[in-house]
Amino acid sequence: MKLARMIVAIAALISMTTGPARCEELPEVELKKLDTPGYFKEVKTVKELPEAVRKLYPEMADPGKPFNSGCVRTDGLPSMAMTFALHSRDRLWICTEQGGIALVPQIVLYDISRRTPALIWKITRPMRIGNKEALKRAITGKNP
Repeated sequence: MKLARMIVAIAALISMTTGPARCEELPEVELKKLDTPGYFKEVKTVKELPEAVRKLYPEMADPGKPFNSGCVRTDGLPSMAMTFALHSRDRLWICTEQGGIALVPQIVLYDISRRTPALIWKITRPMRIGNKEALKRAITGKNP
């Protein structure tokens, strides 16, 4: 069992990219929305996420709250935490960290205009995202 977890963690590490995300993979219109004043509202807790998205992440800690960030597990703690999220009427950026042999940060963009959230873009980044500036830096590789 430990070997299987280790193999999964190593595969996750290998799949991580270290350079800037290739912006052409993310539709330009989505970057423009991110820069539009008032388009997004910051989400402070997991409970503020749309219900359909919470179903995709049934065990996730709020930003800054304890979670199982390593190999040693504590019963009752989730294995994932939200580090930052932005919500609009039709889009949701959610940044998470998942624990295991390595901490795996991920950025995901969903279209939430439908009943079922549709994945638009996703990337694993070796950095913690805790605010909008860090999110933009992770996406573009540039300081805002």
